[in-house]
Amino acid sequence: MPHSVIVVVVVVVVVVVFCTEMSELLFECYCIPRVAYGIDALFSYYYSMKALVTALHGGRESHDALGHDALIVSCGYHATHVLPVLNDRLCGPACQRINVGGSAIDGFMQRVLQLKYPQHISSLSLNRAEV
Repeated sequence: MPHSVIVVVVVVVVVVVFCTEMSELLFECYCIPRVAYGIDALFSYYYSMKALVTALHGGRESHDALGHDALIVSCGYHATHVLPVLNDRLCGPACQRINVGGSAIDGFMQRVLQLKYPQHISSLSLNRAEV
């Protein structure tokens, strides 16, 4: 039995051409029955909200008609994305990308450790600072 595929796309990037070509490739070459495209932070948000609403209603699923508002901060290795959610819908024009991610923080941590322990400057590599 063939499996479905979920493809995670980058926030605030138009990927219509990529998704079309990727879908054709998956359907025609690999016989994939279904493909879903989405943002990983939104997948996590919707899953968490469903679990929260289920827990609040005594273990049974409920279709809560009230809209939920949230501010999702998605930290990646190269960038951080801020995604506002209003009434359970992503507010696309208000999404922001901040070009500070885990790699910049790792470099900052390495430099702080080198300044704090100058006697160990040669042994404080970026790999050691990441751990």
